[in-house]
Amino acid sequence: MNTEIAVKKFGIGDILSVGWAVFTANWKAILVAILVVYAPLNIITAISSPTGLQRSMEEGGGAQALSGIVSVLVGLVGIIAYMGIAYIVEKALHGQALTWKEGLSWGFARWLPGLGTSLLVMLILVGLTLLLIIPGIIFGVYYTFSLYVVALRNLAGKPALDYSK
Repeated sequence: MNTEIAVKKFGIGDILSVGWAVFTANWKAILVAILVVYAPLNIITAISSPTGLQRSMEEGGGAQALSGIVSVLVGLVGIIAYMGIAYIVEKALHGQALTWKEGLSWGFARWLPGLGTSLLVMLILVGLTLLLIIPGIIFGVYYTFSLYVVALRNLAGKPALDYSK
């Protein structure tokens, strides 16, 4: 399938067809990777939500502060699944089936570069958006694929942003 992707110009129908074929061939690994990472995170998020904690905490910002901390942790840990699933899909395109453990192991191994690159993107986008909204939007589109680049092309930081652009 990899040679077809390299030489053929894909339309939206082709993209959906190949995407569906890859998903159906690897749905177990993708689903388990999602469940292993996001199910516990969503349970923790639900338990720590301000409405769920208000019964057990006094009035004030404690519940909202805890909810904010949990939201940040969800984002930090979610990077592992994001990059792991991208790795599973890329290997499937190359004809190699991976397990969910192999995908998440890869995501975990690339977690620190992914975290650093995500923080760099956030700093750039917040700075640009505060100064000029339109360039912030443009660079947001440029850097959309930066985590995929970290996961799949072994780049991080500014080189990953340049590759994404």
